[in-house]
Amino acid sequence: MKSPFAGLNVCEEAGWDMLPDGPRPLFDEDLWPLTGVRFPKGVRSNVKRLDFTGISNPAMRLTAKEYIFALVVPDHERVLALPDTRHEPYRSESAFNFTAQLVRWMNFVTEQGMSSLNEVMQEHCDVYRDVRSVRTRKSRRGTGPIMPATMLTILRPVVDLAAYRELFTMGSYRPDFTPWPGHTVSDVDGWQTYAIASTPPVPDEVFQPTVAAALYMVETLGPLEAEEFERMLAVRADTSDSKPRDFAAKHQAAVEAALQWHLYEHVPLVSLDARHITRRLNRGWRPEDPLLHINVGHFYGKVTGTRYARVTDQVVEQLRPLLEPVVAKVGATGEFGRDAQPVPRSDDSQQMAPWTLPLTGDEVRSLQFVLLAACRVLVAALSGMRAGELDEMTADSPQPPVTVSGGSQRFKLGSKLIKGQEFGGVPEEWVVLEPAWRAVKLAARLNQAQSRAVSGPSPARPWTSCTGSCGNGSTAPPASGSAWRRSRPGR
Repeated sequence: MKSPFAGLNVCEEAGWDMLPDGPRPLFDEDLWPLTGVRFPKGVRSNVKRLDFTGISNPAMRLTAKEYIFALVVPDHERVLALPDTRHEPYRSESAFNFTAQLVRWMNFVTEQGMSSLNEVMQEHCDVYRDVRSVRTRKSRRGTGPIMPATMLTILRPVVDLAAYRELFTMGSYRPDFTPWPGHTVSDVDGWQTYAIASTPPVPDEVFQPTVAAALYMVETLGPLEAEEFERMLAVRADTSDSKPRDFAAKHQAAVEAALQWHLYEHVPLVSLDARHITRRLNRGWRPEDPLLHINVGHFYGKVTGTRYARVTDQVVEQLRPLLEPVVAKVGATGEFGRDAQPVPRSDDSQQMAPWTLPLTGDEVRSLQFVLLAACRVLVAALSGMRAGELDEMTADSPQPPVTVSGGSQRFKLGSKLIKGQEFGGVPEEWVVLEPAWRAVKLAARLNQAQSRAVSGPSPARPWTSCTGSCGNGSTAPPASGSAWRRSRPGR
């Protein structure tokens, strides 16, 4: 017997907004890739597939596909004919969750020795509820009872299969059977009301110092870190990929003069990023080697007028007799932040201190990640925006300030409402305090600098860099990228 949905394009029937070249899964396939759907930015990558292949019984696999299809395409004529089904479409994220739970429920039925849903009885449902209500030691989240809100997702498909039974081609519950008759799923799993928040508010003793730290990072350190980050990107863009294999005798005098300058001015040599030190150790360098932390390529490139990323071990050995005495006296530090501007200390605003110690390039990049996190914390705390709404922000989100009566200014952030809205969200604006507005501007500056370094000037691009989530292998930021993700690591 043929399914009423056979041959249909799942995404097209669901009316999802699609990318031009994305996959278009058909109902008949047992794996529905959704990577071609234009998802909101905050959607996890593992949600972008509906996988029925884990259901061992082929007949139950077809039933599962028909149920999920009915959830995302409730206006299909066969679904509309059913009296007790939901007529508002489920989002793909909910469909993913229900698919995962269907796989476990239907395999549980099979493991109980049943070949069809027609054999399911109430005691099977009770046992399944009891088994699933407690996490085992194999769970990554540890042991203990599962929250009622999660049990709602686990048991919803178990109950709903009764309402959709007339739709199923290859078997369903018996006509007179409904799990837990006379009770809603909320009654069964102990969920009292959707109005009760499952996540408690953050205590003041945690919230206040966290926001204060984020505010200090964004307001005091942020502009200085942005300048250093942009300088680091410019330096790396100007670095040569060539690797000199020999110390040219013609550079002997220049090398000696440069080392004398370091000694006279007591200027430390430039140190390597930690990852390059690890590579040296893996190649057999001794941990006590005085040149282990020295960026010999930087020094030699500066002497020769070329910014080398690295040199061969042979060049290092040729320079060793000249370098070691100097290193012993002046040492080495990071290339960036050496002349750090003094700023008020976070713990005592009356005291001034350099905003940073010297940093390597990778440390500057890591600080960029910390600063982006501080921006997100500050905006979330001061605006009340949800995570999905934060993810939808772009470089154009900060609206021009508006002067209001009394001469004060009003600051707005543009984004999208996601929760409770149609798929993809709807545009919305939030009136926020000025520090939140500046935090978004700072995050945009940091990520646009990275975008320009990777793919050239692109002022219209969103304020993020691709971190492996572009979905197409590109290093350029996606046209709809999230605002807060970490930039791709440097070389």
